[in-house]
Amino acid sequence: MVLNNHSGNGILASSVNCGVIEYCEAFNNGWDMPWTGNGPVGIWIWDCTDFIVQHCISHHNRTNPEAADGGGFDLDGGVSNSVIQYCISHNNEGAGFGLYEFGAAKPWENNTIRYNISQDDGIINGGSIGIWKNDNQGMMRNCQVYNNTFYNSNPGGSNIWIYDNYPGYCFRNNVFVYNGSMLSEGNSLDNELFQGNLYWNLAGGISFLGYGTLRDWAMATDKEMHDGTFIGIYQDPMWNQAGSMNVTDPAKISQESIGGYVPLSGSPMVDRGLNLKTLFNLNVGERDLLGTSIPLNNNYEIGALELDY
Repeated sequence: MVLNNHSGNGILASSVNCGVIEYCEAFNNGWDMPWTGNGPVGIWIWDCTDFIVQHCISHHNRTNPEAADGGGFDLDGGVSNSVIQYCISHNNEGAGFGLYEFGAAKPWENNTIRYNISQDDGIINGGSIGIWKNDNQGMMRNCQVYNNTFYNSNPGGSNIWIYDNYPGYCFRNNVFVYNGSMLSEGNSLDNELFQGNLYWNLAGGISFLGYGTLRDWAMATDKEMHDGTFIGIYQDPMWNQAGSMNVTDPAKISQESIGGYVPLSGSPMVDRGLNLKTLFNLNVGERDLLGTSIPLNNNYEIGALELDY
């Protein structure tokens, strides 16, 4: 038994160039960890470059109640030019998607999180996505987070837990559905870029991060703006049975098993996503989480799934 470090990880890769983890399931890892410091994660990598994690499900992973982590997926110390895509994280005690830098010799940089779903993650630590770097150690910069669906109905459930502010973090075309506040208590944003995202508070009300409305926040912070125009959306995403997803087998990811997150006709997510290729020269791929070709009708959706008419 490991008593002086974290234990109970699911799948871990380190010091790999051009690796792939795909079609894997990780669950209930970390349930008996005695360590009370850092904790395990379902699927994660560190000191890797040009690595892809895709078509995986990580769910119900755990940690010591007094420890950190316990999340679904993690790009950790020294990871660069790597992608987590087409994955599902749900009901983990830690963040669904962790972006962490413990102080590796190589810089953490130029990574991408896209076309994923997080449902009710962060039961103990973090929220849908967690961002952390060890103080004064390592380098952390540049991450594209786009077309993800982040849903957190846990009591006080947030979408973003961020320890500090790091350069080059861009959030676009994501859905942030939270229960109380999109940002974890005590956290603050600085130079992170938010454009074309949809937000909705399950607890009700229209205030946003200390401002009267999302628009007020945008005008005061220059977030959710493009060429002087307000482009954020605060509106019910119009799903059918969001929060009910319980798929655990990657082979069973289908319209039926994750259909609760497919936008309904008339949803504010439909055809309102930014064209990230044209506007920001991003290679966004050719399909969504279900393999549907994108864009349909020449317009992108917000979130991880297209409405397949």
